[in-house]
Amino acid sequence: MEFESDRGLVSEARRLLGECGLFSGLGPDERNALFARVRIRIRNFSAGDTIFLKGSPGDQMMAVLDGNVRISVSSGDGPARVLAILRPGELFGEIALLDGKERTADATAATECSLATLDRGEILSFLDRYPSAWRYIAAVLCGRLRESEKHLAELSPHQVGRAPRQDKAAHE
Repeated sequence: MEFESDRGLVSEARRLLGECGLFSGLGPDERNALFARVRIRIRNFSAGDTIFLKGSPGDQMMAVLDGNVRISVSSGDGPARVLAILRPGELFGEIALLDGKERTADATAATECSLATLDRGEILSFLDRYPSAWRYIAAVLCGRLRESEKHLAELSPHQVGRAPRQDKAAHE
């Protein structure tokens, strides 16, 4: 049964998803086709509820409609490391959804929240029919990778991921 408040949230989810980085590069016809093929479901969580755990199947991606979501990874020697606090308008879970592998982090409701969920099969069906959409998704994911690399470099006083500097005289 669909409630009036759910219809309002679904409309808000369509707007938000149409403006998000993954789908904002789509033309109006593609965006309409996406929403015609993909059913948006609304899920509500209480503060502290687990949304998904690292290692679980990546069968959905989500958009925060209301509230905050904490993305974190367990630390072997202490408390979980918080990677991000997501606010309304932000997406998560798309990496595992797109590559079909396990979740790379835990997602927990930091506050009471409402999420729009999109199923993997429906998204992949849309992408099969509109393969040009992959170009925009690849650009967004590459941008995120670049930001992550920049962030890692800022965290460490050493050069992250680079080969040790070799003595110039040894090559002459």
